[in-house]
Amino acid sequence: MSSLLPPENRPRPGSLLEDRYRLVGELGEGGIGWVYRAEHMKLGHQVAIKMLQTQFVGHDQMRPRFEREAKALAALSHPNIVTLTDYSVSDGRPYLVMELLEGSPLSFRIDRGPMTESEAKPIIRQILEALAYAHQRGFVHRDLKPDNVFLVREPIDFVKVLDFGFVKLVDPSPEDDSMNVQLTRSGSVFGTPAYMSPEQVAADRTDPTTDVYSLGIMIFEMLAGQRPFVGENPDVLRAHLTADLPMLRAYDLEASPELMALLVKATAKKRAARFPTAEEMLAALDEIPSPWMVPARSTSAAVSATAPTESAVAGARPKKSSSLGLGAAMVTLILLGGAAIALFVDRTPAVEGSTTGAGEADGGAGTGDANASTMGRASDIQAVVERLPVATGVAASFGPSPWASLPAEPVLDEARARVVAGFTLDERTEQAMRDWAR
Repeated sequence: MSSLLPPENRPRPGSLLEDRYRLVGELGEGGIGWVYRAEHMKLGHQVAIKMLQTQFVGHDQMRPRFEREAKALAALSHPNIVTLTDYSVSDGRPYLVMELLEGSPLSFRIDRGPMTESEAKPIIRQILEALAYAHQRGFVHRDLKPDNVFLVREPIDFVKVLDFGFVKLVDPSPEDDSMNVQLTRSGSVFGTPAYMSPEQVAADRTDPTTDVYSLGIMIFEMLAGQRPFVGENPDVLRAHLTADLPMLRAYDLEASPELMALLVKATAKKRAARFPTAEEMLAALDEIPSPWMVPARSTSAAVSATAPTESAVAGARPKKSSSLGLGAAMVTLILLGGAAIALFVDRTPAVEGSTTGAGEADGGAGTGDANASTMGRASDIQAVVERLPVATGVAASFGPSPWASLPAEPVLDEARARVVAGFTLDERTEQAMRDWAR
């Protein structure tokens, strides 16, 4: 990897770029870029300019990522994808020129609380239409999240999907494929933990179902007001690999069986079990009857027992997760000794786990009604899942089950038994797994 250039002062409002654009004001900044409001000197109209920060100009992963975003946006022309109008270099710093959007990111709306069906459905449909268009042209976004979905102020929210910096060609040319491999192996930023698919966590290949998974997580967050898996980054990554999707609840409402079935299918651990295309997910979305949210059958918290740290923070708004490098993701997997991946390889994902407590663990009193309600919901949802179209032509994420082909490891067997039984891994078991991995 080449060394980074020393940081320099960023261009200030009033600066000229190649005598073509005058910077009017700062709009914000991301991990590697500055974003400005600017004016075209000859045409007079205003645009948005995204400029690669000076310290990344000579970086052998960040600059290619920036250029990939320009190439992707140049190849995509869709109402729900931000439009690129120019790309150039000023004083050695590459910059993108895009349409100027007035509004706010989807994340700002989610911060205000759960969204209604009437609010969420048009936004979800537009995201799916943008993904369908991009996927048909061979592009996978790979960093879909509320911060990268912009809501333009219209009579109704109009969606613009942003930030194709992690974009990947499904059928890349040799040059593009080589760049994908380089970026993946380098440990560069490669997704945001809260929305990463299991294959991204495991550094496996990605395809359109990767975006389907991320959108499933986003839909849950839009309607519940919080993400399904929250906590520290290692806990969230492990949850993407092993935890079942908890029941979606907002106030005194819960997801209908049809809506929950769609989310369970979209966020399946194995790619072959998800919707194979955004078009099929959109068709399934349109078939969900109203209302999406129905009165909850039980007042007990319906959260998955296998989602780490979730019950401890239920109802709290999690902090925004920053992008995470593959290096950190792989350290997590190494610490788990590969067991986390194996746990779900030959497991039929439960639609909904039950909460764990002293009374339930010991078969005590006070659990009958809640458990019966939970089982009824799970039965309803599973019945709908079984009626959804089966994905075709998508390879499974992983190979044969190691539980059937490798010698038994008592430490891993115990951990697997706890997860399959619906319990979280206690501190003793996790420590034993770390010791075994070392």
